[in-house]
Amino acid sequence: LAYPRERVLEFSPYSKAILEIRSDQDLLVLQKIYANGVLLGDQSERGWGVKYATEFHMTNDSKLFPPRPKWEERAYQPDEYGHWLKGPWQAFAGPAGILDRPAGLVLSRDGSHALAVDRIEDVALPLYEGRMIGQFDFSEKGWVSGKGRSAVWEEMPFDRKVLAPQYLAGLRDVQESAKSNLHPKIAYMRIWSATNSRTAISSFLDVFPAGDSVFFFRPWKRSYTTSLLVSSNLNALAYDYHLRNRVGGLNLSEFIMVETSAVPPEKLLRADLLHVIARLALCSASHAVAWQSLLTENPALAEVARRTAWRRSWALSRHERVRLRAIIDACFAHFYGLTEADFAFVLKDCDRTDAGLNAAYADGLLDPKGLWRVEKDLDPELRHTILSFIAFDDLRRRGIDDFLSQNDGEGWNLPETVRLKDYGLGHLPRDEQPQPVAARHGPRLLDQQLDEDIDQSWDECAAHAELIRQVAPLESPDLDASGNALHAQEALAIYKQGGLF
Repeated sequence: LAYPRERVLEFSPYSKAILEIRSDQDLLVLQKIYANGVLLGDQSERGWGVKYATEFHMTNDSKLFPPRPKWEERAYQPDEYGHWLKGPWQAFAGPAGILDRPAGLVLSRDGSHALAVDRIEDVALPLYEGRMIGQFDFSEKGWVSGKGRSAVWEEMPFDRKVLAPQYLAGLRDVQESAKSNLHPKIAYMRIWSATNSRTAISSFLDVFPAGDSVFFFRPWKRSYTTSLLVSSNLNALAYDYHLRNRVGGLNLSEFIMVETSAVPPEKLLRADLLHVIARLALCSASHAVAWQSLLTENPALAEVARRTAWRRSWALSRHERVRLRAIIDACFAHFYGLTEADFAFVLKDCDRTDAGLNAAYADGLLDPKGLWRVEKDLDPELRHTILSFIAFDDLRRRGIDDFLSQNDGEGWNLPETVRLKDYGLGHLPRDEQPQPVAARHGPRLLDQQLDEDIDQSWDECAAHAELIRQVAPLESPDLDASGNALHAQEALAIYKQGGLF
């Protein structure tokens, strides 16, 4: 395999690292991904203007975040947004809706108690650890008991999503610490492998603090738009494919990530795609501030989003999450300039049944860094990977504008049936017959998302955002060297001059 010097400089301009390329097709696909992208660490006008960062060290800073049980022993209780509050909590049996209950009243997580904001004595914040986040998931797992590798964690389903951290940090300590980044974050799990089902596990995180098992990039400008778009890029199948060629160990360190290829801003800054991403990532009342900020930053998105009730927008069911993720992956494959043949190569062997994968693995036929492990226990036509390929086929035939606007603006829908042979996929006789898909993923919307009044739902979003700001005022401006607030362009300009950060 010829690996020209020009490719080394193209793929690894900073480190000159040699990627683990296994074939000429690997080289061809990687060239397209880099030719149609911009380095994540690029600080020029073409780049995203994001900086690698970490926050609290799990050992050196441990005095700042005692284990959660110690806070609960001191009568701190979780509220409806993920804070732990100390104060005179009272039993509550009134209306739970924020527009129906007395103003300035925050509810406990289970809604059984209430606390007046002006009577809050102290606030503790959840400290994020790597295992708490998932792809487009701000709380994939919650802590149950134990420490270290013997700790017990449980899955947090989207219809009952809460924050359950192992550690809490005091609000004042977070506000006063120089290590805090009180901006929205492009978080990703620090420790992972190129031979796991996925390598980049990224989530948009709001302003809550994080330990050093969470690495992240933060925009120079406080930008919810940038944070959501770049986080979604890290979760894309095409991005994961090229990242796996860079990763040899278990640490997704800065020097690896800054040389990965991200889709440039001018391709991603579109309201229809941003709405799809927001529906996946911001699906909790705790994201009310993020929704408000995002719509303020993007008036065109506000026009799109407000056609649908706030909670109805949240992707809570498996059906809706698979559908929206397939749309996103199809879009990123398109933005990276891939053809159907290229994307099929990225997803090679994902169309094999579990039994077929086991046999191929035993025969040494599978790429050890391939994406075939994703949902391999499901029938191929139900997997996120295969549905992303089918969505991409639809995008290529329609064009991206029609692809995202079809079905009254909802975008591409899961097909009722799929015959894998129609897409050049499959290995067994069953793949020549139509197989049911949409119905097997269950309903798109949950019962609690139906019959919502649109205008009232967005009034509720605004009320939740205001209450969150009263409970825990965490937002901070971009500052210059004298501590004065900066406009976004000024912050980036000073950064590029090397004089501030």
